[in-house]
Amino acid sequence: MRTIGILIAAALLLPGSNAFAAEWLKLTSPNFELFTTTSEKKGREAILYFEQVRDLFLRIRPGSLVNPLPVRLIAFQSEKEYKRFRINEFASAYYIGGDTRDYIVMGDIAAEHFPVAVHEYSHLLIQHAGLKLPRWLDEGWADVNSTMHPEGSRVTIGSLIPGRMQTLNQNKWMSLEALTAVAHDSPEYNEKSKAGVFYAQSWLLTHMLYLSNTYRPKFSAFLASVIATNSSEAAFRDIYGKSLVDVKKDLESYASSNSINIAVFEGKLEKPSERPLAQPASDLEAGIVQADLLNHLRKPAEAKAIYDRLARDNPKSWEVEQALGYLAWRAGRNESAKQHFARAVDLGCNDGQAYFDYAKLLQGDGANDAVLTSVLTKALELRPGLSDARLLLGFHYYNTHDYHRAIDQLGRVKNVAPDRAASYFQVLAYSQLELGNTSGARPHAEKAREYARTPEEITKAGELLKFINSDVVPPSQELRAEGVLQAVECLGQKTKIHIVAEGTHRTFLIADPSKVQMKKPGTLEIVCGEQKGEPVLVEYTLNTDASLNAEGIVRTLEIKSK
Repeated sequence: MRTIGILIAAALLLPGSNAFAAEWLKLTSPNFELFTTTSEKKGREAILYFEQVRDLFLRIRPGSLVNPLPVRLIAFQSEKEYKRFRINEFASAYYIGGDTRDYIVMGDIAAEHFPVAVHEYSHLLIQHAGLKLPRWLDEGWADVNSTMHPEGSRVTIGSLIPGRMQTLNQNKWMSLEALTAVAHDSPEYNEKSKAGVFYAQSWLLTHMLYLSNTYRPKFSAFLASVIATNSSEAAFRDIYGKSLVDVKKDLESYASSNSINIAVFEGKLEKPSERPLAQPASDLEAGIVQADLLNHLRKPAEAKAIYDRLARDNPKSWEVEQALGYLAWRAGRNESAKQHFARAVDLGCNDGQAYFDYAKLLQGDGANDAVLTSVLTKALELRPGLSDARLLLGFHYYNTHDYHRAIDQLGRVKNVAPDRAASYFQVLAYSQLELGNTSGARPHAEKAREYARTPEEITKAGELLKFINSDVVPPSQELRAEGVLQAVECLGQKTKIHIVAEGTHRTFLIADPSKVQMKKPGTLEIVCGEQKGEPVLVEYTLNTDASLNAEGIVRTLEIKSK
């Protein structure tokens, strides 16, 4: 489980800037990081509260915090300070998934507004759980979670939110067709005059689904159906047998009912035993926080001005170079992004996510193969649970014909997204084939067919299984390996050659010398024994006979000039 860092910040000041003046206090606890311009007492209250919330979510949903990115919670002291960083005209808080961490931004740090922070924290958990929910359900579920309330030795979730009920009582409701169609850029989600009914109705609908006697038993199935079909209407029909009109009638009755259910969890919110550590924050930390947030708010010019000054004042800071890399990447300046990421690596970057993102920029350029391998290896050293990085490394080894390492890395991948599963199993199957292991390839090929969804995936999976079952090596399976010749092993009528390619020992069989095309400037002579380490290119086909203990059967052997 990754540690979550939460950063609460307020006035963001850089020397010489026009920002408001502020003194920063940094507090750290076992799982959170807090920056604030309020008092140390308020800061401790906030960070301890979030430790309690984290603990409760772990008890309610044990898998909800698997490998989340570090989080920064930014809170301002006043509306004047918050104004520069608002995401829209009415939100008192919001969540942003960042490049190497997540952000929860709050207008203030007052204890009475902690439920708003829990709402945004719920968005983070939903995001990291991989739940691609429609906007209404995402916001509604976060609202339900925001009502978390300790009551002695237990915690309740699901009490009514008076403000939401008032909005529904005073305004015309949306049709469920309109509600379920709201997207991130819809006016109902972004305009103050329209958002109130959307949020309130989303909360009540989710409350009914999650906690009512009628809908609650099938809520998990409903979630799965919504995610699978990307259609709320289809999910209501398939899981509950109801149309949107039927559900709207149920919701109206639910709103006027005299009682509601709430969820009760045994065990009180426990404060962590360790006292948060408080210390002044540096100007570098404050500057990076401000610029990162402006960058994510699509204010790149303001962000770059801060980054550039930080780079001048802190030329050895890998954090600034990394931030400049992300700024360039978001603007489509990939070559500039590569340069900044490379410098961040040289300066000692210790952010596994950044290494992985740098690797994604390096893909597709054969000249960067060695660097790509190194960068992905470092990413996994820093974050062993980063499945996407391990998947990419496995694919990279396959593309560079290092099939043993491809199988090793892919075998360690814990979770594969459904839309990548077909490719994952195909690469495993092909890697086994390249090593002559037809029986080992077959189950992976069958899995590739099972997960194939697109016409292209289905065609590829079918051809792969057909090939495996035919035991015929088509011309397209001819492969190449390039390295240095280490030894020639003479075995009567057969000969094995041993080469070293990118640090890996590889063995190939010359089964019939008369069928091998030999290439070398001048006269080519094969002498048994140790070799002089000459550059060599081997073109070969798959060895399907495991007893031969060779990766492939040589078709062409070319000794190159040094």
